Amino acid sequence: MAKFDDKSKMKTKKFLDIDGYQIAYEDVGIGKVILFIHGFPTSTKTWHDITKDFYSTHRCISLDLLGYGDSSKPENGDYTLPYQAEIVSKFIKMLNINEPILLVGHSMGGGICLTLASQKMANVSGILLVDPACYPQKLPWFFVCLKIPVLPLFILRKIPSKVAYYIVRDTAYAKARMRSYEHMKSYIDNVQKKGAAEAFVHTANHINKGNIEELQYKYKHISVPVAIVWGKNDRIIPLNFAHRLKEDISNSKLHIIDKCGHCPQEEYPELVSKILSDLTEKIL
Repeated sequence: MAKFDDKSKMKTKKFLDIDGYQIAYEDVGIGKVILFIHGFPTSTKTWHDITKDFYSTHRCISLDLLGYGDSSKPENGDYTLPYQAEIVSKFIKMLNINEPILLVGHSMGGGICLTLASQKMANVSGILLVDPACYPQKLPWFFVCLKIPVLPLFILRKIPSKVAYYIVRDTAYAKARMRSYEHMKSYIDNVQKKGAAEAFVHTANHINKGNIEELQYKYKHISVPVAIVWGKNDRIIPLNFAHRLKEDISNSKLHIIDKCGHCPQEEYPELVSKILSDLTEKIL
């Protein structure tokens, strides 16, 4: 496994061939497994402030979903939630992980965690959900824009990085904890990678073709311990979903972070790390 470099938050990525696609991942540390799954439109980098707190005691694995980060970006790929979950399931099997796994998922990645848990994967021992996609909802404005024919592809390829930064900053993060341009530059650079714009557009077009409509009725059958983390000022997925999810998953605990937007793992990593630590002590 690659060793974590304390001086730079980057890790050496490896690749697995899954269904003919190259899936990039980071595998750091030794011990019980924590699998981190990012959301739209980020990458493994979103977890770096969290994994650094766990790599000395746990095996921290994070992957770039199909279409994101350094993974393959097929022009007409299947970017639905069910297929992304299938990719993750095959990823786990190919790494021969048979021991208990704690799943951690943000936004779209949270929806993937819920999908896997609802499929009763035998070795899923617990879940940390961070502002997860969990119920049918009105699409955020940027998803609506991405569904416009042709125009979004042109804009995503040509948009100045500073403009993209301000859009992302003011949408995904709370005003009190704005992220710097340097912090988010890798996400913005990802848009310029070949196939990335198409992946983002396809994700937007497929977002309502996933399994959320049916998946929501399976939450009551999830029996493993679940910690739910939500930014109180999330402007992408409404806060009332947090309380609804808490009611639907009986073995769950809800943590609401004040003055926080859609990305608690980046805005308040120390709080998310503490919640994750408490969960690992309980189940791993």
